[in-house]
Amino acid sequence: SAVQKGYLTDTFIAQLVPRAHLQPPRPPLINVGTYFRVKGLDELVESFVQLAANEGKKAQIVSLGAGSDTRFWRLNVR
Repeated sequence: SAVQKGYLTDTFIAQLVPRAHLQPPRPPLINVGTYFRVKGLDELVESFVQLAANEGKKAQIVSLGAGSDTRFWRLNVR
C-alpha cells in the first residue's frame, strides 16, 4: 500500500506481492508508519554495512520474519 500510494519506491515488491493491486489501500497513518519503519531500518542496515566496510570486514545480516521485505534485493543492487 505504501508503494502504491508513493510513500516508498520499491521495484521488487511486485515480485513478492503480485496481487497487491487487488488489496484495498491502507489508511495514511499505516503508510506513514511503514515509511518510517522501512527508512529507519534501511539507515541502520546501511550504517552497519558501512561500518564493516570501513574496518575492512564483511557484514552479514540475518533477517528473521522478513515476510515481504525486499531489503535483501534492494541492498544487492546498490
